[in-house]
Amino acid sequence: MAKDGQLPALARTGIAGLDNILNGGLTPDRMYLIEGTPGTGKTTLGLGFLLAGAAVGEAGLYITLAETEVELRAVAETHGWSLDSAQPVRDGPRRRLWRGSRTDAAPPERGRARRDDLAR
Repeated sequence: MAKDGQLPALARTGIAGLDNILNGGLTPDRMYLIEGTPGTGKTTLGLGFLLAGAAVGEAGLYITLAETEVELRAVAETHGWSLDSAQPVRDGPRRRLWRGSRTDAAPPERGRARRDDLAR
């Protein structure tokens, strides 16, 4: 709650129909997990949310283990969005992103993480 006792302004998702269903957007300062099968709009929602935040001066971070910068830019383009102001940050080859915390989990073949390995 804001210092004056008022509820904080909702964070727009960047998707007008979803904002309407949510009565204006998401409650700020919360963590949201978006899950779904391929093609359900997770990337669209994530990019839309970040772009809506950027439009009001907020910083954002998009972390992906599967999509390339080219793929993300293509998704944005299909919605008429521009990622020209986005600055990609890379942690090097994807194999560096794999972190095994279980002793029975062996690194994936050729050092590349498969989605099944990351979900464990």
